[in-house]
Amino acid sequence: MMGKKILITGIGNTGKSTLRRKFVEECRNQGVQASHFDADNFKQIRHEADRDCLSEFADPYACEMLIVEDVHATVRGAVLTLDAYDHILYVQVANVFSHFLFWLPRAWRWFQNGQFAWDQKTGWAGTGVRYDPHNIIPILSELLSNFQNAKKWIAEDMETLKPYKNKTIFIRSFWTRKGPDFRY
Repeated sequence: MMGKKILITGIGNTGKSTLRRKFVEECRNQGVQASHFDADNFKQIRHEADRDCLSEFADPYACEMLIVEDVHATVRGAVLTLDAYDHILYVQVANVFSHFLFWLPRAWRWFQNGQFAWDQKTGWAGTGVRYDPHNIIPILSELLSNFQNAKKWIAEDMETLKPYKNKTIFIRSFWTRKGPDFRY
């Protein structure tokens, strides 16, 4: 049986993981055998809904639906080529205010943990010391870089996705009091 492959991508902190978790839950509620994979390869469980998130990339044909979250899918180091997906969900924050609100909890969590800017190849940046003031400037620098480059990165992604316009769905993410919300 050939399984469907769904990609969830987008630049930076836009709610991709939340969308992946909600999508997997909805598929399963509809009786679809869905597996999910986060290409960032986090070694720890970040959310209860990730307990069954595949720890290694699996055979995409081993289930009815494989949902892959891959922030690098449009640039480099993707787990599958864009051609390989049946559908591409591109998540983009709706406005600057929402983008800022998406980043606030992450920046605070980074400061609490003393680690920030996860990279699959190099791991975490930071001193590793909880609440270390030495991490404040680098964390702010990381946030500023993301805000400054967002439009450029999104434009590059749009160019990359042009050949796949028939299978790409653009999703706007908003920050609400209850967390991320998505609109198509």
